[in-house]
Amino acid sequence: MYIHRTLAVVLVAALAGALPALLGRAAAPVPADPSVTLVTGDRIVLGERVSVRPGAGRAGMSFATWVERGHLVVVPADALGLVAGGRVDRRLFDVTALREAGFDDARPAALSELTVEVSYDDGAHWLPAPVVACGTAWTARPPAGTGPMSVRARATDSLGATVEETIIRAHGDR
Repeated sequence: MYIHRTLAVVLVAALAGALPALLGRAAAPVPADPSVTLVTGDRIVLGERVSVRPGAGRAGMSFATWVERGHLVVVPADALGLVAGGRVDRRLFDVTALREAGFDDARPAALSELTVEVSYDDGAHWLPAPVVACGTAWTARPPAGTGPMSVRARATDSLGATVEETIIRAHGDR
């Protein structure tokens, strides 16, 4: 039983800790200057001057930058044609609107909800595993059972993004 509980907690912790990466967000310290990371991974730093830092694997990328109705818009060169053709929404590159909506780097997404269930019959029936949050740590306490344990978890961050994972026969006979 101790191994089952330990395994479930480890799986939940791994899922919770991996949420930012699974959602395309890096868990990093909050930058000193306000900034917004675009969907392309490029970071727009808003200090005395606006600077653009290309995302990973995008060195040498150029950017079109303009102000439209008081909003700063920054579009990478590889997205300009898609935005101009209406295939990609220009609002994804409206830095001012993104920041106003809370999608800036000063407010990193945090795990806000975690649901864990376990099954001892290969997922035919699921039992809730109560989850307790204490600060940034989360602990799940699966009920006792016999047979191989399967785990199903659903994590939601403070921005509403969700990731789900089900592992059949996570522990026990395979």
